Amino acid sequence: MCKYHPLFVLLVILCTTVPNTFAKNKPITISTIQNAIALVLTENPDLQTYHLKQLKAEQEHKKQQLSILPNISASFGGTYNIDRQTSALPGEIAGQPGETVSVQFGTTYNYNAGITSTMNLLDVPYFFNTQLTKINKELEKAHTEVYKQKIIEQTTLYYFASLITKQSINNHQQNLKLADKIVSMTEDRFAQGIVDLASVNLSKISANNVRQTANSNELMLEQYITQLKILIGLHVEDELQLDQELQLNHSPQFKNSDSLNIDKNLAIYTLQLQQSIADKKTKQAAFYPKVSINAYFGYQQLRDDLDLGFDDKDWTPYNYVGLTLSIPIFDSYKSIGSLEVSKANRQINQQIVESEVEKSKLNDAQLLGDYKNSLLQLTISEKNYGLFKQNSDLAYSKYQTGIMGIDNYYKAFEDYLNAENNYLNTLSTVYGHYAKILSRLQ
Repeated sequence: MCKYHPLFVLLVILCTTVPNTFAKNKPITISTIQNAIALVLTENPDLQTYHLKQLKAEQEHKKQQLSILPNISASFGGTYNIDRQTSALPGEIAGQPGETVSVQFGTTYNYNAGITSTMNLLDVPYFFNTQLTKINKELEKAHTEVYKQKIIEQTTLYYFASLITKQSINNHQQNLKLADKIVSMTEDRFAQGIVDLASVNLSKISANNVRQTANSNELMLEQYITQLKILIGLHVEDELQLDQELQLNHSPQFKNSDSLNIDKNLAIYTLQLQQSIADKKTKQAAFYPKVSINAYFGYQQLRDDLDLGFDDKDWTPYNYVGLTLSIPIFDSYKSIGSLEVSKANRQINQQIVESEVEKSKLNDAQLLGDYKNSLLQLTISEKNYGLFKQNSDLAYSKYQTGIMGIDNYYKAFEDYLNAENNYLNTLSTVYGHYAKILSRLQ
């Protein structure tokens, strides 16, 4: 009977049960633009950084809110009075009338143990600083929303650019087959002495041009896919596939085409204005008085020797409460200068908000106008594309039967390729506008 070593059996079990970690990652497939946007909003690494910044701002705001609470600390300390304080007293106390007697007070060693508490009773800057941290929190949230709007636009742009380029590659593959067929046909006619060598060279040049365009489109598609992978946060070894096929005779539409959501960038300008107003109030608060209270509750031990006693009788209570009123009088005009700078910043931000609101309205109107105009241009270019395709097909039939020469055929073929390129460029323009619009509809 054949027996196997236990170690060999264990290795066989591990090899058959443990997944192969070196296997190729499963391709990520995206079938719609909504899937692409959802994936980017979930996995984008930079967006996650924005969320962390937002969380940090929230913690800063909470920290500022809690700063109004008293500071409490426990302490223990000892003092060795090398030279005790000397005071001059009237001689009558020591039986020496008319003279002054120098007397030293205190003990050589002092020990203190207790709890110290300090708290601001009136602190006007606290309230404005709290408001400022709240605005900073909202500002980080606004930055996050602006970045979302940006990556939605980029995702839409690269997604549809990829689909258009894929379709363009498919078209050029068909064009290349036709061009190669024309090369073969022209070479046969050259062998029969019907056409000259220039016609053969012309057919090969045309085929090479089509092949070069197809290769350029493949490179562009790879670049678009790479940009999508970056937006999703994929690794270089990950594979991304777009499952959707774009119909070239289909253009994007959206409901409520005359209205867009407010540009997220405007929220930043508004919050920056609120920030400058709060900062101005904080600078003004520097001129207000400040009232604070401090208290100490503990015990002390006074000794002439180094020994420290731990009996209750060795310690005596030592408690005090203090109230401090601080009124700013002069600080070399530093506070006044800061206040003037803050006032100027507020005026600047006010002007920026008013200007950006008007710019946003104009840009929105321009965007919708450009989109509608691009749809009109797309309709025209699509019709021309179909007409030039018919002319090219007719020219090919005539060339096959010998009715048309190769020069005239290639003119019709080149016109068709130019019409196709113009149509695809117009379609890309339409989806470029649509990408901006879609980012404003989320």
